[in-house]
Amino acid sequence: MLAEIITIAIAYLMGSIPVGLIISKIKKGIDIREYGSGNIGATNVYRSIGKKEGLMTFAGDMLKGVMAVLIAYFVLGEEIWIGISGLSAVIGHMYPIFAKFRGGKGVATGVGVFICMMPLATLSSMAIWIICCAIWRYVSLGSMVAALSLPIIGGLYDQPKFYIISSTVLAILVVYRHKNNIKRLLDGNEDKIWKKEKRS
Repeated sequence: MLAEIITIAIAYLMGSIPVGLIISKIKKGIDIREYGSGNIGATNVYRSIGKKEGLMTFAGDMLKGVMAVLIAYFVLGEEIWIGISGLSAVIGHMYPIFAKFRGGKGVATGVGVFICMMPLATLSSMAIWIICCAIWRYVSLGSMVAALSLPIIGGLYDQPKFYIISSTVLAILVVYRHKNNIKRLLDGNEDKIWKKEKRS
């Protein structure tokens, strides 16, 4: 059991690395939490700093999820612990100990986690995200719809039970972390993908 605890803890710490905060400090000398939506994720970095920095943040956050799953796979090997470790990385990104628990919304890290665990289902959900963003131009809406679709698609692809359970938990976490976006969507105040973030 010690190996499981250590692996899950490592996954959390890995997820806690605040990539967006680090990139904003290095590239612009700013704290991204003081700009735009105050989120350290790729979307806010993209809107507040630039496209290249946003893509770098997405890639870095995604890599955290990939590494957490690969470590769990090689150290533990069991689906249940791989799933828990992946979720631990996502929770680390959402509530990072290295950034005073002010993290992102878990989408990019979740993509990294599930591209390893359920690649076809994840690619299908990413396609849904692209379609939603193309039609409605809301990143937040696309992210929530894609996250909610993942366990359904995973079931259709007959993926392992614990991976589907993990993807269901991820979907709940992602929707919860978007609660402010949901309110803005209902109020008609959510920014579309090409607009600069105006809220502080």
